[in-house]
Amino acid sequence: MDEWGLLKPMVPGGSLPLLETPQGALKGGATRATMRFLSLTYGYYPDDPMQAQQCDMIVDAFQDVFNLSGDAAFGKGFDPSTIPDCKVKYYEKLHPFLAFLEPYCAKGQFLCGPKICVADFWVGAMVTSLFENPNVCFGNDDSENSW
Repeated sequence: MDEWGLLKPMVPGGSLPLLETPQGALKGGATRATMRFLSLTYGYYPDDPMQAQQCDMIVDAFQDVFNLSGDAAFGKGFDPSTIPDCKVKYYEKLHPFLAFLEPYCAKGQFLCGPKICVADFWVGAMVTSLFENPNVCFGNDDSENSW
């Protein structure tokens, strides 16, 4: 952790993840920027501009919901007394996100066109990490059954 304190001021955006290419170039910070770099590099970003826009829209909307999930599970700043309020905020964002996502899911195998893209990975991660994971820390209330 001490190393991160020294490295952080030199990292673009001052955040993780960090990515170093085989050529040694440091591509740093910003999760979504790194995600776009990797998806463009390895063919998981749509070529069609409309599909790319839909992909970005889904990923950005996902991020808004996902950012609230940690607080809902563990409390804001890891303060368990904030969990009930954080859960309310999480579910208030989650339900509209799932309604927004439903037409994309109904189109077919992939969210944004004829082949898998990074939006599919992010939404798949949400399903497996939060919805299907028996160890997720949302407690025993009925609100989690309403998705």
